[in-house]
Amino acid sequence: MNLTAARRPQAQTAPTIASSLRLQRSVNGAAVAVVYGTTRVAGNLIWYGDFAANPVKQGGAKSGGKGNLRGGASAKGTPSSYTYQASFAVGLCAGPIQGIGQVWATTSAPITPPDLGGTQSIVAGAAGQAPWSYLSSAHPDQALGYSGLAYIGIAAMGLGDSPSLPNLSFEVMGIGPASVTTPFAIPAGASSWSTSFAAPSYGSAPFAAVAAVLGTPASTADIVFDTSPAFCIADLLTSTTYGAGLAPSLIGDLTAYATWCQAAGIAMSSALTETRACRDTVKSWLDATLADAFWSQGQIKIMPFADQPVTGTAADGSPITYTPNLAPVLTIDDSLMLPGQSSDQGPLQVTRADPAEVSNRITVEYSDRDSDYNTVTLNADDDAHIAAYGLRPAPTVDADFITMGATAQTIADLLLARATGVLATYDWRMRSPGELLEPLDVVALTDTALGLSAYPVRVTQVEEE
Repeated sequence: MNLTAARRPQAQTAPTIASSLRLQRSVNGAAVAVVYGTTRVAGNLIWYGDFAANPVKQGGAKSGGKGNLRGGASAKGTPSSYTYQASFAVGLCAGPIQGIGQVWATTSAPITPPDLGGTQSIVAGAAGQAPWSYLSSAHPDQALGYSGLAYIGIAAMGLGDSPSLPNLSFEVMGIGPASVTTPFAIPAGASSWSTSFAAPSYGSAPFAAVAAVLGTPASTADIVFDTSPAFCIADLLTSTTYGAGLAPSLIGDLTAYATWCQAAGIAMSSALTETRACRDTVKSWLDATLADAFWSQGQIKIMPFADQPVTGTAADGSPITYTPNLAPVLTIDDSLMLPGQSSDQGPLQVTRADPAEVSNRITVEYSDRDSDYNTVTLNADDDAHIAAYGLRPAPTVDADFITMGATAQTIADLLLARATGVLATYDWRMRSPGELLEPLDVVALTDTALGLSAYPVRVTQVEEE
């Protein structure tokens, strides 16, 4: 007796085919990001088309027969699965940009643009730029130039077996002169890719002064760069496209501030991705760089609080030194001060902070380039103060515009020194020539009752009665 039953052919089940692309992020009306220096930016889909499903047939054209036990294609060639592809354009930021470095697709490790597949075109975002060439040839009725918007176009990108566009983010080299350059390293396992930096020309105020301080980087190939806070502030205040739109003539000479930032090693890269008051953004940059802005003589002026010489390196590798001007512009004594406002007040009022109430730990959060621009936190502690009064942390400083740990540490150290070292404030009323003083001037105070003789202090606020 034959006890072996004949094997019946199994019915073939056709795989489900997707008819459209599933999108991850396409926001109508989203703010166009502004990128200073080099940082990571999430893309926003601005166009897609040519979605196609490609059948995958396994096991050949025939089925059945001995040994064909893995469910391959049927005799009629039923596909076992599908792969997908599409063409699309992803908006990045306001242009023109210098280029793109690394790319992140959803949660993957960093790659380079060629690893995305398809045919890539980086459109820099110049004013009046021509449309993406692929759109001009394949879809001329949809070929928009997107003037002033930097974006990447990818034709016929393979999506694998999922009809979903991955979440894409890009390392964008945006606008600004180079303050600090860092070698561009191709991620492990990624395709070959190179970056380049073309030094922009800034021939007019207030940008010319900043460019003169920085110099031209010694290397412009295979780098990413950070730029000067002085440039970022000037650009945001004067841009008529995304900034405050002030006339450049209203911005004072930025030489001292740019020199201070460069010598101290403070360079930044920022992606402005949300609508925010210009003054709030500028204030966060000024606070982190230990500087302040004020209106004087018909211009916005910026000066650092630094009171010690600092030497660093310019973009071209040459040494650069910031030397603060600490010469008093005026000596103020009882002959210039007005009497106190009550009988028990002297002309000079001193307010001293309680050392036990002073912050002795500064925490800074920054976007670490070495960690794919993820947020990293570091601290600066005054160990002696902590031992004496206990740990008193200050609110965390959000410095997402800083990309290097050394720079973040410098900022934390500077803020800590100011928090623990500046404990006294002096208030007085005076007659002429007090109206000639402006914030951050240094004056010499003399008050015999308080034991002060030509004591230097920095003016932080001037009020006229």
